[in-house]
Amino acid sequence: MWVTTGAACLVLGTAAPAAAQKAVAPADSLRAPRFGDRSLGLWVAGAPHATVGPPSLHGLSRGFYIVGVHAEWVLEAAGTLALSATADLHPAAVVTRTLRYRTDTYTTTGGQRYEVHVPLDRGLVYGAGISPFGLATTLSPFAARAGWVRGLHFAVAGSVGILTFTRNTPAPDSRRGNLTVDGGGGLELERPGRLTWTLGYRYRHFSNAGTAPFNPGLDARMLVIGVRRRR
Repeated sequence: MWVTTGAACLVLGTAAPAAAQKAVAPADSLRAPRFGDRSLGLWVAGAPHATVGPPSLHGLSRGFYIVGVHAEWVLEAAGTLALSATADLHPAAVVTRTLRYRTDTYTTTGGQRYEVHVPLDRGLVYGAGISPFGLATTLSPFAARAGWVRGLHFAVAGSVGILTFTRNTPAPDSRRGNLTVDGGGGLELERPGRLTWTLGYRYRHFSNAGTAPFNPGLDARMLVIGVRRRR
């Protein structure tokens, strides 16, 4: 009888810590970023009234919407502060109310050819691109607290890259290919299971950097919503 009782106590004694570890594992995932952490996610951003420069064209606002597949690696971490490298693939970008045009080609008496873009109407233009160089700083002031607030972080980030469109954008005499820069910040809420939801603001600019006869550029103040998973 004593042997049976001792065996039962041994089984219960070994099972209890395992059950306790299993119970606290999800809560333990809510922590500040650590060196070497990697995450992969998806975000969408939109601005219904992006402006097009120079100032004479500011009345011709466009809608600008973009999708990002996001990768992030923590380079340095000290307490509640972390610095990460980021990279984003943009499989889809849309600019609304953009001029459609036809291209007429002329030849001078000297044999020189030149093109003239004749505006027709306005509509959607589609694009894609990549922002391979980015940095993000994350602050986790509540990492030592209990409850859901433990997974709340504040982030500031920026990146540079390229976007290319199906026709010259944002004006007929600009280019299909554009350089793009963005920066902003927001809130991140990590939940059990290493899933982080993000909500923030981004300022994004793209232009051809003076490589075309006309370089108006587009400036958008964007709302960003995303989700990513820490591996």
